[in-house]
Formats: sequence, structure tokens, C-alpha cells
Amino acid sequence: MTSERQALILAKIAEEQAFEREWAYDLHVHQGIPFAVMLGMAMRPRDAGGVGRMLSWPDLRRLIDEQRAIQGTPFGDRETRIERRQMEIDELARAAKMSLARAGEAGALDVHAAKVLLEVRAAEAKMHGDDAAQRVDVEVTTRTQLDAEIEATLERLDQEEAASAARREDA
Repeated sequence: MTSERQALILAKIAEEQAFEREWAYDLHVHQGIPFAVMLGMAMRPRDAGGVGRMLSWPDLRRLIDEQRAIQGTPFGDRETRIERRQMEIDELARAAKMSLARAGEAGALDVHAAKVLLEVRAAEAKMHGDDAAQRVDVEVTTRTQLDAEIEATLERLDQEEAASAARREDA
């Protein structure tokens, strides 16, 4: 086999693999089609919406994971999502504050804007972990039968020791 023919075959294989990855990713992630339906669709020819061969659940999972790795997640990493959410929260807060200021100038209260501002602040506190209690003091006491028996035995021993000490002092 010539190297030219071999390169052509490898290119065709790469093209087929790319098509299968994009097909699986689009159906499952963008269109929300479950794996069970995709398994049946895979057997259809390409022009009928399939890939023309049988795929298994692990094949579908692998194809989707490979496509995600190639294009990255649509939502970015955690820090990017937090930053984007913070910008959205800031924009909502600015709009609510402006609405409250306009209503205040008119001598009124924009209840909807006030509610939005409170919700924005709560969401921001939750996102940054500031909504949790700062300090919690908890004292948990659980007495079991064994604890009660040990305490009674120790008390009895203390009483016997005190009684024997008193007898020694009297003697």
C-alpha cells in the first residue's frame, strides 16, 4: 500500500470519527435526545440522520466525552462561570439601584426593584458562601444506659472511698 493511499485512508477514518463525535454531541447535548433513542438512530444511514453503524452506550459516552474535550465545555471552567455570574449579578444590582433611585426622586418606592435587589444580594451571598452562619455553638449530650451505669458505679466508688476515709479518721 502506498503512503498516499494510506494517508487517504487515515484522513477518511478521521473524518468519520469527527462526524460521529459531532453527531453524538449534537443529539445528546444540544437536542437532549437520550442514549436509548440515539442507539436506534445510529443504525440509520447518514442521510437519514444516523451514522450508519451500530453504537453501544459506552461508544456514545466516549464520543460525547471526546467532543467535549476537543471543544471544551460551553460553560467554561468554574472560575469563569463564577466571574460571569458575578457580572450578571452586578448588572442586575445596578439596574435595581437605578430604578430605586428614580422612584426615590419621584417620592415613591419601587417595590419590585427592592425585591430584586434583595434577591441579588442573597444570590451573591450564597455564591460566595457568605450566607452561612458565622459561628455555631452546639452541645450535644446523649446518655446511654452504659453511661448511666458507669456514672452510678463511679459515684458508688466515691461514696465507698469517702466512707472508708471517714472510718480511718475515726480509728
